[in-house]
Amino acid sequence: MKKVVLALVMCAAMAASCEEMVKIGGKGRLAVVDTYGAPQEAVQRAARKLENLLLITVSAEKGTWSFANAQSAFDAAKATAAVFIVKDPALPMSLVAMESKWGVVNADGLDEKGVEKELLRVATVVLGGASSKYTASSMRPVFSKEGLAKAGDVVTFDSLMAMFTYLPEMGFKQHELVPKEDADK
Repeated sequence: MKKVVLALVMCAAMAASCEEMVKIGGKGRLAVVDTYGAPQEAVQRAARKLENLLLITVSAEKGTWSFANAQSAFDAAKATAAVFIVKDPALPMSLVAMESKWGVVNADGLDEKGVEKELLRVATVVLGGASSKYTASSMRPVFSKEGLAKAGDVVTFDSLMAMFTYLPEMGFKQHELVPKEDADK
């Protein structure tokens, strides 16, 4: 844990002191798979937030998902983990198959902000994060669409620590942030 905290402090200090940082290395990819035409701004904001917080590759792409083809949809994404965004009134707001490394966001009845929040929540759980005790956290318990609207939209330290623990076990290797001038060497 001390190593992760030190790494976060060093990254913040380096980012503050350097004009431009670049990501090098890394392995694995979280695929965010849109199956119906989700609000792309919300998808991109959530994907970039996850990519920057976790230092992993996150891609947004089109695809399909259903219970009948869940595993083949995951295999088709060719990703280390995936979150599928669907619109189906018969499904709950979220589904997560942690052992299979995929989850589903049901955007039915959600506005753009709701899609973004639920995408962060489902991705956090898929990647090993858990519920949070912090009020601003996106990982506070939510029991309805109205509750989601009131929930925070921040991935807090406790959820990040859990994900940092499990990312390597899932097959991810985080990118390294280095000053641009060092990456060119």
